[in-house]
Amino acid sequence: MAVTNYSKRCTSCGGNKWEYLKDLKMWQCRYCGSQVERQEQYDGLYTIKNVVRQVILDSAYRRMDQADRNLSECQKINAQYAGTLIAGICFRLIAAVSPEACPGHDPKSLLGQLKRDYQVLTAEGRDMSDDETAVYEFLDSSDAWAVLAMVFDTLGDAQRRDYLLTLTEPAQVFSKETNKSLLRFALKNDRMELAEKVLSNHDNVDIRDAFRTVLESCPDGAQKGNLAAGLLQSGALKAGDEEILEEYLSGSDCVETKAAIALAGCRAGLSLQLELLLREVMGNAEMPVLQEMLETLFVRRLYDGEIEQLLSFAAVQKTADRCMVVLEAMSNSGQFIALNPRQAQEFMNNTSFTPAERLLILGHLKNYSVADRTWENVAGEYLCQAREPADVRKALLDGLCDGLNSIPARDFERYVMECQLDGEEKTSRIKALLELPGMNTGFFRELPGKYLQSGRDPENIKAAVLHQLLESGLVIDGTVLVNYVCSANDTPDEKVELVQLAVRNGTTIRSDALSIYLEKCSNQFAPELFALLYSDSSKVTAKALENYVLRCKDSPSVKAKNAYALASHTGMRLGSGTCRIQHLGNGISCSLAQAYILTTTDDISAASQMVQTMVQSGVKLGAEIEVGGKGKRFNKYVAENRERLSKVTEQLCEDNKLFSFSLFF
Repeated sequence: MAVTNYSKRCTSCGGNKWEYLKDLKMWQCRYCGSQVERQEQYDGLYTIKNVVRQVILDSAYRRMDQADRNLSECQKINAQYAGTLIAGICFRLIAAVSPEACPGHDPKSLLGQLKRDYQVLTAEGRDMSDDETAVYEFLDSSDAWAVLAMVFDTLGDAQRRDYLLTLTEPAQVFSKETNKSLLRFALKNDRMELAEKVLSNHDNVDIRDAFRTVLESCPDGAQKGNLAAGLLQSGALKAGDEEILEEYLSGSDCVETKAAIALAGCRAGLSLQLELLLREVMGNAEMPVLQEMLETLFVRRLYDGEIEQLLSFAAVQKTADRCMVVLEAMSNSGQFIALNPRQAQEFMNNTSFTPAERLLILGHLKNYSVADRTWENVAGEYLCQAREPADVRKALLDGLCDGLNSIPARDFERYVMECQLDGEEKTSRIKALLELPGMNTGFFRELPGKYLQSGRDPENIKAAVLHQLLESGLVIDGTVLVNYVCSANDTPDEKVELVQLAVRNGTTIRSDALSIYLEKCSNQFAPELFALLYSDSSKVTAKALENYVLRCKDSPSVKAKNAYALASHTGMRLGSGTCRIQHLGNGISCSLAQAYILTTTDDISAASQMVQTMVQSGVKLGAEIEVGGKGKRFNKYVAENRERLSKVTEQLCEDNKLFSFSLFF
């Protein structure tokens, strides 16, 4: 039965472009609107048309063996008939591109036959003949029209493809393979209306394959999100299909499209990797999308690892508003939230937040189930590491320490010994920390001594910190204290002040402290330190006594008295004992009294009193000495060198009659 040719000229305007009105069974001229009623007449080919129709439908449903047999029947009846050619083109193209569906056929041979049939079909030009149009009209099947449209699209025949698509009702296409081809064609050619119609035919679409196709082939934009969301809402995608969506989310589409599809996936019950969502969607999404994603995520109960990821995500947001959206969503979820020190520290280290915002976030975090030890560790880490302006540090440290019982001992000691971030405020911070109720000062008893030896602060701050540590009840090790007294640091008055403070707070001065001081520091002797270190229990060595007598510049009014007291602690008579000196270029071994007479730099009043005290102790001034390893009477030595002696030495020898026996030798 033939119908009016698609390319027939309009009797009204001469145009040859027609549109078929299915409901009216009329052709309508696209130029003037004239309508021509469909006319059918018997052409004697009704039987072969049915077989052609079956070949095309079998091919559409990939029943290739059956299609092959039916095509053979058509060729037996009339191999040159337009329907036979069309059926052959359809079968051979599908068989060639999907050889697994039609084993036993050589793809090259199939393509050769297809090319021959197509040349015959189009021998009279690209326009369709009446016979060809009659075949298409007879098919009366969207499955057949759709599969032929895709076949001609593959062959690059836009005229036949578009004509067949005008006949096709996507909702009436029941072949999943054909719908797959239709979808790919629609997306490739940006025919979104056709794509929507294909995808709305859920029962006859391979949803999983269609979803992958949409994600891979659809242009980025809102339509892509709508198409993908529609497929997800069908419920056909199940657990295990997440990999399709996760692979897509790692691609280059804009965040809005990714967000729309990810949201639909979560609502459809797909368990997407949270790390991927945070990186590819939520990290750059606008606030409303971020809120919606969070609400959707918390529909299910998250794992502990996912909670940890969300906390870390919140901590590194660029604005406090975004951070709080995440934290509030977590709180509203009713899920147990555990915060570890590292995560809490991340919030405090985010300098994108103002101090006030960080304090607000801190207050919110304290509502979670967080162990006291966590906040103690956070405070300790911030105390030692945060390189921020002093006012910022003060505000945040006050907030962190509010309500704390203590901070870790290691962090407090590290702060005292190494941290220079707070400048002059360091002293007040130490005071505040030591006043925390749980701070056990017993852990830090040796800290002042360590700090005194190797603290890194400038001297003015170091002194203030030491005073604060001592005033807080800490002590300095006796050895450290002696070393400090002997050091070149600080003035005598400053040393006295620190030693007195240390003693008041429980530091014990070593019994040999004075002796060590005299042995090391005779050239920098300070009467104040002598008086501070001396006690009735002091242990004094002969070397210390020698240094004091010969080298220390003490007050003339007390030096002899002090020397006598020191001698009593050595168990020796003042002036006794052997010492070695250099005098007038000679190496001399003599008693302390003789050495004092020869080398003293004291004034005559102090020197006379010292010598008198020595004599009263029973020391013999004229005893033999060694000069250059040879014995010599002291009287003779001073007499021989009288003109070279200092005025004080000469006067002492004169006063003690050390020259009077020189003539006898």
